[in-house]
Amino acid sequence: MLPLRLLHLPKGSPLPAPPARTGPGPSLEFSTCQRQIWIDLQGALGTPSHEGEGAYAFLLEVICGLHSRVFGETEVLGQFKTFIQSHPELAPWSGWLLEDAKSIRSRWLRDVGAQSYGSVVRRWCSGRQSVTIIGTGQFATKLAPWLPQASLIRSRNLEQLPQADAYVIAAPLDDRELTRLKAELQTPAQKSPLWIDLRGERGAFNSEADHTLDDLYCEIERDSRQRQSLLPAIRAEIERLACSRLDRSWHRPQGWEDLS
Repeated sequence: MLPLRLLHLPKGSPLPAPPARTGPGPSLEFSTCQRQIWIDLQGALGTPSHEGEGAYAFLLEVICGLHSRVFGETEVLGQFKTFIQSHPELAPWSGWLLEDAKSIRSRWLRDVGAQSYGSVVRRWCSGRQSVTIIGTGQFATKLAPWLPQASLIRSRNLEQLPQADAYVIAAPLDDRELTRLKAELQTPAQKSPLWIDLRGERGAFNSEADHTLDDLYCEIERDSRQRQSLLPAIRAEIERLACSRLDRSWHRPQGWEDLS
């Protein structure tokens, strides 16, 4: 088993050249809201930013939300689970990473992440009798239990959008479409609906929304600063896990299959 190697780039950064290759086979791109990570298991990347134990530790930190704007959030873990479903060639690394992420979250990050998002949005929607969440992804699904008065619209066809006291946008909708919807759903006889834009895009509708993803981050970051005091201890455990996994890959290159 070749060493795990990564090339880490901020989101939107151009990929150098294509990646310099020193061996056969492609590298795999794992992309999140904030970063691009090229994962190399076949010696394809000539200039990795992380390698061996450092690569494993960094990827585990990212999956556990330690590099996210909201410390300890769970969204990246969900994205990684979806990613590895399409890439079975990442075994046994993928299984080890999920197992270690579960251990880290259970010990250090319990009740951190999705609850933070949900609790802030619930506070914003306090006093609103009806809430409509527009979204098809995990983010929208995780928000729904925090808003018992909410209905979840899983379609991007919004021609029959119901009247509500608040709308939570968690789908990649166009600014112009949202501006049109906001105008159509505003009636003089009713109190103006609350609009919460969680798309993460900086466009024209941001200025029309009552709350944005940036507002959500700002509120959560206040609590995150306290949790970050745990970071040295979490990283020490991650380094221990990385050493253990790399030692196992050296002695049993095919994982536990070597013992069969």
